[in-house]
Amino acid sequence: MAYDLCVGEGQMKISIRTFLVAAGVGIIIASSFRDVESQAHQYEPGGKRDPFVPLIGQGKASARLSLEDVASIADIKLEGLVVNAKGKKVAVLNGELLKEGGGAGIVKIRKIGAKSVILLVGGKEYTVVLPGEEGGVSK
Repeated sequence: MAYDLCVGEGQMKISIRTFLVAAGVGIIIASSFRDVESQAHQYEPGGKRDPFVPLIGQGKASARLSLEDVASIADIKLEGLVVNAKGKKVAVLNGELLKEGGGAGIVKIRKIGAKSVILLVGGKEYTVVLPGEEGGVSK
């Protein structure tokens, strides 16, 4: 026995059985999406690097000190040097950008070279060379 069900203004007629089957399928599909969302994905590395973890940033950044918290030259890492088209130079120290004459805390930048920076740390002068270049820190 089929009954007519009027839906909306167009007076579309469907059987109650068809309506109930469609509603049931909709409920099943909706509940399966809820189950998928609740499952957390676990990456099994099998000895390989997790591709979802950034190579730089989070883990390494937390270990570096802010220039305001630096106590000695040993706390400073020269991470990069930038020169713009106009020849203005910027040094990246402990993740912070500083120009010549700039500074933070006990750290002041005296001069920025092509591969090194001359710093004043607590009043003492040091030359810090980019990683991978010959040298390191010299007084």
